[in-house]
Amino acid sequence: SGMDLDYSSDHKIKQNYMWGTFESQQDQRTRMHDMIERLAKAHPGETIMLFSHGGPVTHLYEELTGNHWSAHGESSYACYSVYEKEGEGWIPLLVNQNTSSSGRIKYV
Repeated sequence: SGMDLDYSSDHKIKQNYMWGTFESQQDQRTRMHDMIERLAKAHPGETIMLFSHGGPVTHLYEELTGNHWSAHGESSYACYSVYEKEGEGWIPLLVNQNTSSSGRIKYV
């Protein structure tokens, strides 16, 4: 179908976070999980790409898999992960990659 060039986030962070006053890890995990579930429901069967830095990427991994971040190692500054929605859960296909695909993923 193509990329939604008109998308803008509908999520607003209620706190005034700044250096030294950060969102808690659990609040970020919950926010990331709620957002991916909303997007998956709004776009069933479609590919959803999310871009962020290491903290949110790592916290999303923990929230979706139930695993501690150390199961996949530290994320680099710029990396990507691929998850597949299966029923009510998520399956990690690739986690914290910073190189091209290993051939397991077909990009459409």
